[in-house]
Amino acid sequence: MKSLTKIEKDVRMMSAAKTGKALLYVFLALVLCVAGMNLRVAKSHAAPDPNNWYLKSHFGLFNHFTYGSPSFTQTIYPNGTVPLDVNELGNNFNATQFAADANAMGVDYVAFTAWHYAMNVLYPSAKMNTWRPGHSSSHDVIQDLINALQPYGIKLMLYIHVTDGHDFTAADQTATGWNDSTNGYLKWNNFVNDIVTELGNRYGTAIDGYFVDMMYESYYQNMIDKARLRTSMLAGNPSRIIVGSGGTGDASISVGGGAIDYAAREYYNQPVDNSTWPATNNMTATVVTTQNVAPKWAWWASVPQGTNVLRYTPENMFRFTVLEAGVNRNGGGMLWDAGTYAGFGALWEDGVRTGLVTLGGYVNAVGESLKNVFPSTSYTRGSGTTLSGLANGIVATKSTNDAYEYIHVLNPPGTKTLTLPPPDDGKKFSAATILKNGHAVTLSQTASGVTLTLGASDSWDSLDTVIKLTVSGYDGFSSVNDTASGIVYNGTWTYSSGRNVGDYANDLHATTTNGNYFQYTFTGTGVEYISSKDFNYGDVDIYIDNVLKTTVSALDSTGYKPQQVLYGIYGLASGSHTIKAVKKTGTYMQLDKIKVYTTGTPNLALNKTVTASSDVASGDWSKSGAVDGVRTSLPGLMGWSSANSLTSNHTEWITVDLGFAQSVSKVVLYPRTDGSNAGYGFPVNFTVDVSANNSTWTSVVTQTGYALPAGTAQTFTFTTQNARYVRINGTSLRQNPNDFNQYRMQFADIVVQP
Repeated sequence: MKSLTKIEKDVRMMSAAKTGKALLYVFLALVLCVAGMNLRVAKSHAAPDPNNWYLKSHFGLFNHFTYGSPSFTQTIYPNGTVPLDVNELGNNFNATQFAADANAMGVDYVAFTAWHYAMNVLYPSAKMNTWRPGHSSSHDVIQDLINALQPYGIKLMLYIHVTDGHDFTAADQTATGWNDSTNGYLKWNNFVNDIVTELGNRYGTAIDGYFVDMMYESYYQNMIDKARLRTSMLAGNPSRIIVGSGGTGDASISVGGGAIDYAAREYYNQPVDNSTWPATNNMTATVVTTQNVAPKWAWWASVPQGTNVLRYTPENMFRFTVLEAGVNRNGGGMLWDAGTYAGFGALWEDGVRTGLVTLGGYVNAVGESLKNVFPSTSYTRGSGTTLSGLANGIVATKSTNDAYEYIHVLNPPGTKTLTLPPPDDGKKFSAATILKNGHAVTLSQTASGVTLTLGASDSWDSLDTVIKLTVSGYDGFSSVNDTASGIVYNGTWTYSSGRNVGDYANDLHATTTNGNYFQYTFTGTGVEYISSKDFNYGDVDIYIDNVLKTTVSALDSTGYKPQQVLYGIYGLASGSHTIKAVKKTGTYMQLDKIKVYTTGTPNLALNKTVTASSDVASGDWSKSGAVDGVRTSLPGLMGWSSANSLTSNHTEWITVDLGFAQSVSKVVLYPRTDGSNAGYGFPVNFTVDVSANNSTWTSVVTQTGYALPAGTAQTFTFTTQNARYVRINGTSLRQNPNDFNQYRMQFADIVVQP
């Protein structure tokens, strides 16, 4: 990932522990440590977008295939000889074999070098040939790779480096403006954006993302027009994921200056025993090979055939991949790097293919728990978690629709029974099975925790025993899937599954005939009808106990929205009730699930849409974290924090969209609970406002001079209002002495009740 010149410098500097770069890494680590005490800044979402491929990906393959220069050797042939120039290299990439191997390795995505040292690009670039003739491959390696990967459904992320001018010749530096600071290095920005825009437009949606190197360096920080670069990186595909290298730490996306969506960590030349490696919120890229000569962490194929260079065992790589999947809230998981040889003979250095295919076999054996999943919100693990220090011996992931939790038992107990604390998010579980063989696991859940006991014929797997837990609901309510036997469907309904668009349990029922209906009899105090919305859906009549209550709309002109609460009623007399929903208009009516409230008062804000005046958007803090049901401050699930005007007192607000207008009479605000920060972030002066339309507001609670809460729930009741939107508007904020006396508004959770 770095040029040879810089690698040699890094090796010398690191060995002496006295380099500008080493000092920069130390400085970044210290900054992040300080931030970790207060904000643990990095990027993520407590309720991630189920359609974001990067957030669901936890196993990638990084390949550096790159030409350096006559004095700088990068990719070699299997016999150790070196391609003469970028054209020879471009003519000797075996894309077909590479894609077949990547598929055999079971990876979710591939990161591949569009260029590296001195920006020798691997496609015919008219722009490069205008600026710097001779630094563009006449053969289109990128298109070959796209064509080879697409049949396997493997995502493609291209590695780019936009500040590599220090490796140019003096003439090329002059031609591109590398040393010309006029108008904020305008000439260099013109050059870089020409290349990046051309690249994006050339391949369009075939490029799923970029990995941008060296963003933590002063070159990037001082020379690059970040807003312009982001526009260029989205050319041809506005949905492209942009990841920036933040150095060796779990860096904030602020390192990219607004140009990136997520940050990544480089982690190389680490101990062979990875039990003490810290997992991170950000994606981690590390090299799987070792060399006998410096640099000992080259990212490209540099050792001729004849020497086994695989540094880590497939078993150790698998276990850390699992750990990272349960921690990595910012997507990308583990990006294992191994360069390929030039030519059409042997493709990989000795030991690499066998090791990575074995790793992929382990991943695929429990693929349901590692592919298209998010880190758990029931058993959270924060950045810095290690295999040797794993609480309860487990890390967990969850399905994107929250229907299942996957408990990865990496350090099993001495008996057949695993004891876990209560889930952080209040989930209730109804069944447990071993994922690999489907055998039942005895499940017991009480207020004090969860116990899981293996059957007589089962034992713990030394690598990873995955226990699949079926989620039946949360404290106070249960979820009824559309396939439940108690649901009566009248007329013709179609059942669809495996759609992968965010439906609960990945399935639903639909009808196209007006007058068709479903009904369900339940025991409880409330019920919600949950389904999708779309541009061609229409109205539905809702009956409770055979009385028409209202007509709701499933229309959303912006497109498909899964798991929307179309109707809810609460405060019914405890007992048996029936909900009936009748199709009235539109092309489709659907049922995804029914939520039944059994005890207590429902939280109308749970997992609803949130907007805010500002947002840290970190691995620990997010807008959706304010309504995720986690009411204490936990690593990865701290809640929501504002981010504006930190050095002066000011106004901040956060608004919850309840989905439809309904009766509300209580708001409970949960402050921070983490040690000396407990209560800080809670505003001094604030109002609680309600609205039917998100524009006309009524203040129902007004507080001034509010004392620092002791990290406990703060409850505010008011006369019942009919409202869709609830806003907390902080007009005077509180300084936190543990956070440089900065002004923020912060909540661990927000609860709205009828």
